[in-house]
Amino acid sequence: PSDDVRAAAGWALRQIGTREALEAAAEYADEHSFIVSTEGEKARDALDDEPEPAATA
Repeated sequence: PSDDVRAAAGWALRQIGTREALEAAAEYADEHSFIVSTEGEKARDALDDEPEPAATA
């Protein structure tokens, strides 16, 4: 797939916003393509910003 398609997929995964989707997009943070890696970095940042789940007793 082209870089545009892969970047769009990363954007879509970030819009879904689940942990699993963000982790999938974050895998491309170190990609050689700027637009693909940017989406991956944004996903990685979103994962870093997630609050820790509350402990349940």
